[in-house]
Amino acid sequence: MKKLALIVFVFHIFSCTTNNEAIKRSDDSAIRLNRYDLENDMFLPHEGIPAGVPEYYGWQKGPASTYGINIPSDWNAILAWGQVYADKDLPNPNKDFPLVSVHIKDLQLFIYYDDGSWKMVQNIRDPDGHLYVEGFEDNENKPAAIKKEIGGGISIQAGSGYNFHFYPDKRNIIANKENIKGVFVVCKARLLGAENYDQPPKYLICIGGDYWRNLNARWKDDFSNNNDIAIGRFKYVTPEWQYFTMHTFSEEEVKSIVFPLE
Repeated sequence: MKKLALIVFVFHIFSCTTNNEAIKRSDDSAIRLNRYDLENDMFLPHEGIPAGVPEYYGWQKGPASTYGINIPSDWNAILAWGQVYADKDLPNPNKDFPLVSVHIKDLQLFIYYDDGSWKMVQNIRDPDGHLYVEGFEDNENKPAAIKKEIGGGISIQAGSGYNFHFYPDKRNIIANKENIKGVFVVCKARLLGAENYDQPPKYLICIGGDYWRNLNARWKDDFSNNNDIAIGRFKYVTPEWQYFTMHTFSEEEVKSIVFPLE
């Protein structure tokens, strides 16, 4: 009986340790924004080149800014977004790594005002999204197989000619446009299932945002109803949680600003 009790005790300890490790691996509450990322996500080249994006696109090799904080006078809505791409050297991760997906969580948009305050405008735990052709030709898209994950967030796959473009299910009105000094968009992401392969796929994520004419304007191919605020740096997704960001600050401004989530 003593020997049996010892076996049960050892099994109990092992079981608790394994469960605690699993909880720790899935817990994203401890991660913080990296000051290095904040100071470089809008100024360094991409870590990898997104598959299928034409070279003449301004954001194909590095971050880009369109409107920044210069909102058209007759526009009043805003929307955060992100993109999941395959790397151009491994363009078919959905087929070559069928057991791997990208876990995305907490897409957030903040506005910085001239009094030094931040306002959270969007905070989406489980983003919406579709699969879009990699070059966004004719805005062609199709539904994605989106899975909601325990603990929050969604998981998806991309590749084979399509990126996963994710965003909230609605836009928000921009308050006090004349006092805006910056826009900051951020989300968390990691790889799921990478342990099934010797080398995980090279998924890339970048973050951005759009200004829109209003809450209900339809997309037009001449960008008369919406366009980019800015597009952040593409970085590789890893099995560990990390932040992906976009902001509108200069290299000098970003060094002195305390961001949300730091």
